[in-house]
Amino acid sequence: MTNQSNTGFVALFQSWSRKAGIAVIAVGVAVLIGWILDIPLLKSMHPSLVSMKANTALAFLLSGIALLWLQAGQADQQKLRIARWCALAVALVGLLTLSEYVLGRDFGIDQLLFREPEGAVGTSTPGRMSPNTALNFLLVGLALRFIDYKSAGGHRPAQYLALAALAVALLALLGYLYDVKALYGFASYTKMALHTVVAFVVLTLGILAARPAQGFMRTLTSTGMGGELARRLLPAAIVIPVVVGWLRLQGERAGF
Repeated sequence: MTNQSNTGFVALFQSWSRKAGIAVIAVGVAVLIGWILDIPLLKSMHPSLVSMKANTALAFLLSGIALLWLQAGQADQQKLRIARWCALAVALVGLLTLSEYVLGRDFGIDQLLFREPEGAVGTSTPGRMSPNTALNFLLVGLALRFIDYKSAGGHRPAQYLALAALAVALLALLGYLYDVKALYGFASYTKMALHTVVAFVVLTLGILAARPAQGFMRTLTSTGMGGELARRLLPAAIVIPVVVGWLRLQGERAGF
């Protein structure tokens, strides 16, 4: 049948998902170490860039653990329960931070782990992650919590949530590539840090790859012609316009 999944591609995607979980855990741990030992390079990568907030690093750590322990075939029920609670905690952090922006309130979570001084680069409220970061953690947390939920029509809501978070992250990445601040931050609010953007891209792709034989991801692992075309054209459709646009922008800035 043409709609069957290629076992080789399924295994490849699942392997990527596990590696993505480990990578996101590493990012979270590294940034937390940066806050503990006050290492600016780990917190913001460069003095001119926005720092990754401590809450953001912790949420990435929990997200990575959840993704790693929610892999298909995981039989350890205790790990599965912990992973689901980690996912809910991530969603809660995102929801509370969004509520702080919307309601103009301070729930005391921004400086709970570490205190950030006033006047930090690209930061409206010390210690508070950006609105788009908070939105992405809400989406990612829900995606991880309901990663195995399937609707009556056979759809996987978790994949759509992860795809939405990926779109937000890619938009922010374009903002950094094209130097358009409006794409990685809203108005005068805290901006999304560069390594936060990269970590979200890796994390959301890892979530999508965790169940490669289900939902719309089944198309990418299909043995049929549609699957082959998708695997060939999708990367090019995303990468080529971005690269060409960036090259054109650099040419214009150089006066060509």
